[in-house]
Amino acid sequence: MAGRESDVASFGSRALLVAVLALPACIVFDDPSHCANLRGDATCVEAFGDGWACSVCERGAPLQGCSNAPIETACRFEAGSGSGDSGSGGSTSGGSGGSGTTGLPVECDGTGAVEGCPEDRPYCVEGVCSGCEAAGGHDYCAGLSESVPQCNPSWGHCVECYDDASPACGEGQVCGDDFACGACTQHEQCPMSACNVFRGTCMDDATVLWVDDDPASCDPDGDASEGTPLCDLDAAIERVAAGETAIVHLRGGSYTSLVLPDCAAKYIAVIGDEGAPATIDLNALQSPPAVEVACGSELMLYRVRLRRSNAPAVQCHDGGKLSLQQVLIDGGTTGVDAQDCRLRSLGSRFVGTAGPAISATDGSDIELRNDVIGGNAAMGTPPDNAALVVVDSAAELRFVTLADNDALNLACGGTAVVTAHSSLVGDTDSGMSIDCLVASFDHSVIDNSDVQGDDNVALLFDPGWFVDLAGDDYRLLDSEGALAEIGQWNPGDPRFDLENARRVEIPGARTWPGADQP
Repeated sequence: MAGRESDVASFGSRALLVAVLALPACIVFDDPSHCANLRGDATCVEAFGDGWACSVCERGAPLQGCSNAPIETACRFEAGSGSGDSGSGGSTSGGSGGSGTTGLPVECDGTGAVEGCPEDRPYCVEGVCSGCEAAGGHDYCAGLSESVPQCNPSWGHCVECYDDASPACGEGQVCGDDFACGACTQHEQCPMSACNVFRGTCMDDATVLWVDDDPASCDPDGDASEGTPLCDLDAAIERVAAGETAIVHLRGGSYTSLVLPDCAAKYIAVIGDEGAPATIDLNALQSPPAVEVACGSELMLYRVRLRRSNAPAVQCHDGGKLSLQQVLIDGGTTGVDAQDCRLRSLGSRFVGTAGPAISATDGSDIELRNDVIGGNAAMGTPPDNAALVVVDSAAELRFVTLADNDALNLACGGTAVVTAHSSLVGDTDSGMSIDCLVASFDHSVIDNSDVQGDDNVALLFDPGWFVDLAGDDYRLLDSEGALAEIGQWNPGDPRFDLENARRVEIPGARTWPGADQP
């Protein structure tokens, strides 16, 4: 019920699209949170489950018009009368997703997309402007055009794809965050294997190896099958020849290291168990990092925990490529030491390091999406006195929470290029935690009004925004909605947040910044 409760709570922030409905025997209301001003029955089903529907005669929190009792005909939601905004807390204020219209029915002439219909209901169906879901969903869109055969129910528009089953997508293509068919970017898009993030292809032909640290289950000389897994992670890596692709399934347990240092490139995805994440933890003094990748090797880590004591948890150098998805890094002098490294991170958390959570130097290229960087020390000398250090490298942040670090949040040097979109940056201690004159922010919370960019809001950091800073829990509370409409979702931005809750999915819609939404 957690997701449904959050959907109910998010009703209160949809504050722009307002309808005034007056039906026989019904009350008149102008509540933008009412299901009739959103997506009617679909909104109620999303929030509460099957059997719920929208009644324009009911009102008030927390149900906001939703009912699981029989609804009189006069009180039923009429298709086409809603606003079409199903986003999780966003409105379409100021963006291309907003038309400035009310939820009142709009008459039209013709069929399909016609002039005069509002942005959220662009199609003429039986003389009334309608969104694609009310018109019939995927079936309607497929009949309208083979090029846009699926319906984005939040936006109300037909798109090339909304899920990976779109008939518009060719072999090997998946549905991207921009509603277009293309390359994979995350492992969930390749349920039968894993995604090579750097090539954009599912690793369906990869060699598959299994590893389990339980002596009762593993065999160091076994065939590395699911039934006879190996005992050691590095032993599995050694079985992969140079130039080969492999997927290593890592059962829950503790492993000492994962090393790809040699200039004989390997392309490996390491997939941890969903229920019991594996830990790669090398705590011996003066020893190498727990994970190392270099020389063109491509390493994809998914659902694992990385720890170190007196060295970087991860070192990526000399042309290495590293992908982190749902990875926890919570120790080491540095979380990720990237030197001439290409780093892609999605939905990962970097907490509790003694130095920078991420240090990008020597021409590194890093992209962070839906990540949390918080509670790190980084008490070195400039520019190493920040949780995120970018020197002679490029960094792109999208919906990132970079907050509550003991030193600066962000520091730059040399020819750094840093862009941040819909992110949350703040610090309780330093007051102004961004030391990067070349950084450009947009639609973000910042604690330094001197940074470049548009539509940012400078706010004093508030620990009350988060669930539990002391416990490194950077999920957003924001019960008063102080952050609710600072971010902006655009096609290509993450469609799901840190907890896999769906974002607003309407181009230009305003929403919460950072990795998580309440």
